[in-house]
Amino acid sequence: MASKSKTYELALKIAGKVDGSLKKSCLSAAKDVNTLSASVQKTGRIAAKAMAAVGTAVATVAVASAKKAIEFESTMADVAKVVDGLRDQNGAFTKSYYEMSDALLNMSKNIPMTADALGQIMASAGQAGIASEDLAKFTETAAKMGVAFNTTAEQAGEVCSNIRAAIRGLYGARVARSVTIQYGGSMNPKNAAELLAQPDIDGGLIGGAALKPEQFVDIINAANQE
Repeated sequence: MASKSKTYELALKIAGKVDGSLKKSCLSAAKDVNTLSASVQKTGRIAAKAMAAVGTAVATVAVASAKKAIEFESTMADVAKVVDGLRDQNGAFTKSYYEMSDALLNMSKNIPMTADALGQIMASAGQAGIASEDLAKFTETAAKMGVAFNTTAEQAGEVCSNIRAAIRGLYGARVARSVTIQYGGSMNPKNAAELLAQPDIDGGLIGGAALKPEQFVDIINAANQE
């Protein structure tokens, strides 16, 4: 009996320890679960804020894109007003219109200028009398001149020649001769002589070279060459 009594006593002690340990473990686990739940809730709130920010950014980009698309469509409508063949007899846009639109969009990928800005150049060129089949090339070259982007002196001279021809067609030879046409890129000592040798380039815009006396003198000397 004594042995059995001790056995029961030992079993009770073990059970008590196990029970106390189990209780302690359960309380600890519950605390961890509560902490985890709070963390999940906090993470959820952060995620919700992040998603809201992303949603706002996406909406902003979408609005900006829509605005640019509307501006481009408006500019293309201006092009269609001054260029023949872009609307049919019913007023609907023709295949040529969409081809010209695609050409400007593709052009904007290679030249640091928006499709809308390119369209404005094209509309001005069309209004000045540049032939429709030459408009895309004219626009590209004029845009490259404007940003000094990979334009040769010959290309710049050709554009200036077209501009003078357009002025001549609109206002006569005397006015065309009297108009000063300047190269719109950045003229510097390396390209000044070649650009100014073009018959229809009368001058140019001087960039950083204007701040360096020796370079500016080189440009002046190039302009005075016979």
